[in-house]
Amino acid sequence: TWMSQIGWVPQRPQLVSASLAPHISIREAVTLGAPSATDGAVWASLAEAGVADEFAADTAGLDRLINVDGSGISVGQAQRLALARAMIREPAILILDEPTAALDSRSEGAVLHALKRAAEQGVIVLVVAHRQAMLAIADRIVHVPGSTP
Repeated sequence: TWMSQIGWVPQRPQLVSASLAPHISIREAVTLGAPSATDGAVWASLAEAGVADEFAADTAGLDRLINVDGSGISVGQAQRLALARAMIREPAILILDEPTAALDSRSEGAVLHALKRAAEQGVIVLVVAHRQAMLAIADRIVHVPGSTP
C-alpha cells in the first residue's frame, strides 16, 4: 500500500509497544512496522540515526528496556529511535517534524548526514523545520505565510 512507502518521524515520538507492557526493548522500538528486520539491520538503522553507540555501550544492547512513556532516555534519543524506526522500513518518502529540535550539534550533524544520504539514495525527504542547519541542506524551502521564519 502507499502508506507502507511513508516513514514518519514526529517531533515528540511515541515509543509504542506491540503489547500492553509498560516497557519496550530497543529492538522492538526500531522494528515496529518491520518485524522481520535482523539485528544487523537494527544496528545499521541506529547507526544511521546517530544513536547506535549510545545503546551499544549498554550490556543489554538491543534488549535494553525503555519505558513506553519515554522516561529513561532523552528526548533526543527518542527522536533518533523514531528516525531509525522510519529508516529501517526503507520508505520512498520520509516526513519529519523538527527532527533535530532536541539534539545537540553532534547528534544534529549525524541526523543531517542521514537525511542527506537518504535523499541521495532517491528517498523524498520532507522536513518541517526552523533550525538553520536543517534549512541549509534543503533543495527547496517553502515558507508558510503567517509563520515565523
